[in-house]
Amino acid sequence: MVKIVCQSGVRLICFVLGVSIALATVADDRALFYLKGPVKTAIFDTVLSFQSFPANESVTRSFSEDGTLLPNDDLGDMTVVRESDSVTFKYVSWKGNHRETFLLTSDGRLKGFKGTDEMGDFQYFISGENGDITLETITVTSPAGTKTYSVGAYKVLERDKYGNWTRRKAVINKSYVREETCRITYYE
Repeated sequence: MVKIVCQSGVRLICFVLGVSIALATVADDRALFYLKGPVKTAIFDTVLSFQSFPANESVTRSFSEDGTLLPNDDLGDMTVVRESDSVTFKYVSWKGNHRETFLLTSDGRLKGFKGTDEMGDFQYFISGENGDITLETITVTSPAGTKTYSVGAYKVLERDKYGNWTRRKAVINKSYVREETCRITYYE
């Protein structure tokens, strides 16, 4: 924790400095996707997970060496809004627009995810242990107001040298079982 003591004439500077320090603690976007180590790219092939939102198909997430999420041409032009309790990525594309908001705990860990696209609003509640996602509970509200609910339960089958899952078993709504993969490249 950083404590900043300010005189009345420099309060604004101290406020900006404090906000910058707070935002810097969550600036490594790899943690938003439960990734560890110097990840350069992660290709998530998942059916339900927020990690491949909005496509429900393979989605590539690329990062700079310092961990900042880089724009993805397949998802469109990206803008980023960072706040103390969330990080939002907005995409504008000819394929459609969407927004991804990562909800954070006070210590900067992911507690939930909200996504919006032409199919509606998606609310993910995420549970995990030992750095892995074990359960995602998803509520989807269509533009007409209809709600649907889904649950994804995950078991890691393989990890790489940094402890990231590369293969896992997904059980969707206790009936659909699928093997999912995450292909990762690293900065060396």
